[in-house]
Amino acid sequence: ELVPQAADLTCGVQIELEYIDSGYTELPNLDQDDYCGVVGPVNRDLLLNVEAIPQISYATKFPADTFSMRSMLPSGNVLGSVMVQYLQRDVFRRESVSVIVDSGSAYGPALAKTMEKEASEWDLQLHVQEVAATGQLSDDTGELLDENGRIVQALAEMLRAGDRTIVVASDRPAWTTRLAHIASGGGLLEQDDFFWVLPGDALPHPPYRFAKPVDKLVTGAAIVTSYDRFIYQPEHIFLREWRNQQEYFAEELSGLAPTSNTQYTPDNRFFQVETPALYSSYLFDSIMSIGISACRALKTPQRNHVQQVLTSEFN
Repeated sequence: ELVPQAADLTCGVQIELEYIDSGYTELPNLDQDDYCGVVGPVNRDLLLNVEAIPQISYATKFPADTFSMRSMLPSGNVLGSVMVQYLQRDVFRRESVSVIVDSGSAYGPALAKTMEKEASEWDLQLHVQEVAATGQLSDDTGELLDENGRIVQALAEMLRAGDRTIVVASDRPAWTTRLAHIASGGGLLEQDDFFWVLPGDALPHPPYRFAKPVDKLVTGAAIVTSYDRFIYQPEHIFLREWRNQQEYFAEELSGLAPTSNTQYTPDNRFFQVETPALYSSYLFDSIMSIGISACRALKTPQRNHVQQVLTSEFN
């Protein structure tokens, strides 16, 4: 019912799931004859350099650029396009916008580049200020040398341009916090006429809890991010099926997938009282994609599983 395409496949493939917590479990040596896919990881530093095995990251927006890796979440390119369209809605129709780019972030530069391309089609003038990290650490503070000064310079250029709408192109919460401190010190967060636009990854993950002065930065700001549909569609099929799980299923799962290095025993009504974690539906889609593409690979002469993962679609 959830994935009609899976019901139509009769290939005899049986997927055996192996749960690995990279914080407590030593990663196995992956052999393409034993493993047909890797779902995850959520940490970009743990991406595997194995091109023969398809990898699907369900919670990383801009994974390493490898042949076998695909992400379930939109990249900075997609977010950049969405931001421009948002700013050019009838209620806004901005003529000029400043973009402060964290060049040390994973997708900040890609986001800004896409915004520049889209802006030309929407008659929107962008003032892009790139804050380049030096890569040298201060002995006293541990901060990147000169980076604070470059943020100050970028904000000064924004003021000279006369912009009151500022897009933060970063996916590093620590960098956003530093930007907020500098903007607050310059009095920019005390004025109501500045409108900030940020990608969700520039902030701590939901539920959002902000320390000062980040709380001022996000007050009245627009946060562009990705959510599972069940977050804003209570009747979504994923959440409905989640709630329909029987009591014994929670007990079975506690034995299948230990959490970290401890055994987790959920309440029998776990599925009825708990809400799925963020990106749970993306994780489900990732596993289904591995299985569906494995079936399709068996029906091709080359039996190329990676290629099937890259081209297979399902609703």
